[in-house]
Amino acid sequence: MIYFISLQAQLMKLPKNLLAKTSTIRNTELVLQQMPQVISSLDAHVESGLQSVPHLETVAQLISNMETGQLKSLSRDQHSQEAHEPVEQHSEVA
Repeated sequence: MIYFISLQAQLMKLPKNLLAKTSTIRNTELVLQQMPQVISSLDAHVESGLQSVPHLETVAQLISNMETGQLKSLSRDQHSQEAHEPVEQHSEVA
């Protein structure tokens, strides 16, 4: 009898709309069960990404070198064109 009263007291502490929350509770349980696998998968992706960093740095350096080379080439071409252009002289007729 004492057990029943104790159980009844605990039930009284529960929210009145507990049945309405059972779907949410089940979904939360499923999410919590999947968390270790999700964390493990995320960890593997992060590790893979970290291993790619040196390759990405190399690619970034190659692109930077290509851009620098193209800019130097454009600059040389522009100076070359300016050197070959005839100097225009404007003469005024009085």
